[in-house]
Amino acid sequence: MSTSDKHTVYIDIDDEITAIIDKVKLSPGKIVALVLPKRATVLQSVVNMKLLKKAAGDVKKNLVLITSESGLLPLAGSVGLHVAKSLQSKPIIPALPHHDDELDPEISDEAGDEPVIDKSKSIGTLAGHTEKEDETETIALDDSAEDEDNEDKAPTSKENKKGKGFKIPNFDRFRLSFFLVVLGVIVLIGGWIFAATVLPKATVTIKTDSSTIPSSFIFTTNTGITEPSPEKGLVPAIKKEVKKTDTEKATATGKKDDGKKATGTMTLTNCIHDTNSHTVPAGTGFSSGSLTFVTDKDVTLDVAVYQGNTCKSSNFGFSKDVTVTAVNGGTGYNLDARSYTSSISGINASGTAMAGGTTSVITVVAQADVDGAVAKMKGRLDDAAKNELDSLLQADTLTGLKNTLVISEPAVTTTPTVGQPATGDITVTSITTYDILGVKADYLSQLIKKDVAGKIETSKQSVLDDGLSSAVIIVSKRKSATEVEMNLQALVIAGPELNADTIKNDIKGKKKGDAERIISSNTGVTSVTIKYSPFWVYKMPKSASKITIIIEKPVVKPAAEATNEVIDDTNL
Repeated sequence: MSTSDKHTVYIDIDDEITAIIDKVKLSPGKIVALVLPKRATVLQSVVNMKLLKKAAGDVKKNLVLITSESGLLPLAGSVGLHVAKSLQSKPIIPALPHHDDELDPEISDEAGDEPVIDKSKSIGTLAGHTEKEDETETIALDDSAEDEDNEDKAPTSKENKKGKGFKIPNFDRFRLSFFLVVLGVIVLIGGWIFAATVLPKATVTIKTDSSTIPSSFIFTTNTGITEPSPEKGLVPAIKKEVKKTDTEKATATGKKDDGKKATGTMTLTNCIHDTNSHTVPAGTGFSSGSLTFVTDKDVTLDVAVYQGNTCKSSNFGFSKDVTVTAVNGGTGYNLDARSYTSSISGINASGTAMAGGTTSVITVVAQADVDGAVAKMKGRLDDAAKNELDSLLQADTLTGLKNTLVISEPAVTTTPTVGQPATGDITVTSITTYDILGVKADYLSQLIKKDVAGKIETSKQSVLDDGLSSAVIIVSKRKSATEVEMNLQALVIAGPELNADTIKNDIKGKKKGDAERIISSNTGVTSVTIKYSPFWVYKMPKSASKITIIIEKPVVKPAAEATNEVIDDTNL
């Protein structure tokens, strides 16, 4: 049988019986193999089976149902349709099961020549028959393997392609999978780049035959010059200053008699043994024990009269009277007539009875109250002031000379003032000035190198570390407000001169052995130790910034102990 005599038609699960009939009629082959999908409900009806067979007969086509569903076999057998499990299987007409009931008139055609299915039995029961190949009618479906391949692999119509049951791709799922794959690739590439270029680091420790050399000399800082003079040991200095204001509360504890002050008259006599008259100014005090009275106005006394060593001024009427007032109120100043001791030597005084003093004790601010508050504030802002000074020095890249720090006596004010009445707490305010000298580190380094120049072999060694970071600099003498003599002591490290940046560029990207040989070729290098991180790194990073060079220097102690002396401005 030729290829054109047979044709395979694929049925979709959604096809109606009319669509299937049309596909059969349009089929170019005389033998039409209908490939049925699983659970094809359209042919689970005897009526549809009959309609399908009749339509095939009308166009003179032999029909074969390609299906493995046992439930369709009894229906196909009841109408006489051939069935095959696959395109390669031999088509047969399934045998009918035995029936005990009468034929169902609904599934019988008018001629009455179609087999009848017992509707009282399930499709599964009907499908349970045993097929006997020698008792069934068969037709030749395929002639050769070539025909099978042509019909199975290359459907020629839209219906055939649709009948193969291809699933429509889930593009959302495909897009998600594609995105995840791309993301994974990006992460892997990024991780590889990060691990290969960012993480790798190397630390190179170099030991040399360096030595320590002590340096000690006197230099002078001067705030009045702008350029250094290493030959004269002069270094320009800059004064940095901050003011810190602090406040403290205190309770007034002083007592004062605020009653009326006693008044009276005193007779003053000049007994100063000279030839001059003398004026006793207003406010001059005259005391009897702890009680003091002051004059209310100026009094001019005549020249003293002496007879031998005895003052006779009062005998000649040279005495003068002046009114006086007690310095404080209180009844204690109400005194009877008596003599008083003058605050001016040689002026004699005798007073009348003093009267009018009354007592009214009030609380006032005492000096002790202020002193106690000042003591609490003392040193409280020192650390803050020093930190602020350090910031000012760093801003101008200056090295602070710690021993030149001067802390002035605080300027103290109180509210209310000492001696004034106070009904509650008083406020004591303290303003302290801090100043320090700073110099350029390079100026001091020049002085250090000048001092050790004659102590090293310049042909083999150079100064690796001037020791300034651990040097001790103390005040030797304050020559003036602008000039201070200083003493500097440092331990200088001398050895082969190695340039860390040059070494980094020479060894970047090199293997460990090559890097060690390059570094060891420098004069004075005694050993080289290289450590990599993380653990997978096996050679020097390609970037010089990822390489750390440590040139080990001898461990030295400071040249001397700093005194941490703070200068009091009262000693200037």
